[in-house]
Amino acid sequence: MLPLAFWVAGCPLPQPKAGDVMVEAVQLRMAPAGATTAAVYFTLRNTGQQADTLLQITSPAGAISLHATMVHSDGVVMMTPMARVAIPPKTTIEFKVGERHGMLEKFSRALSLSDSVALTFEFARRKSITVTVRVKAVSTEE
Repeated sequence: MLPLAFWVAGCPLPQPKAGDVMVEAVQLRMAPAGATTAAVYFTLRNTGQQADTLLQITSPAGAISLHATMVHSDGVVMMTPMARVAIPPKTTIEFKVGERHGMLEKFSRALSLSDSVALTFEFARRKSITVTVRVKAVSTEE
């Protein structure tokens, strides 16, 4: 019986699957002096066979809203609120400068560059994902 115990102990057990949607490349960018908002950029990657939906992003640092930026033919730039974000199977959705993005507003405390902020991404199907990011300046590249 002892050799069987060693054999079983050496075999990895199946790990629970966290979900097919991943959050990657999360950034929090704000102007260095006196900013009252910060931009949130990230990538959603669905590697699975089922669609999911990003319901919201929350943070103890303030309120987060999602927006799509649109540039009209006359050059006028408008931000349109996004209530939810559908994530089809086998799809990558980028939230980046000049396009989709999140806005952190109504700070619960003053934020400074290099502060750490927790962001929780809540989905319809998948468990939520919490990521801690450092506040960077708008012009800083990773």
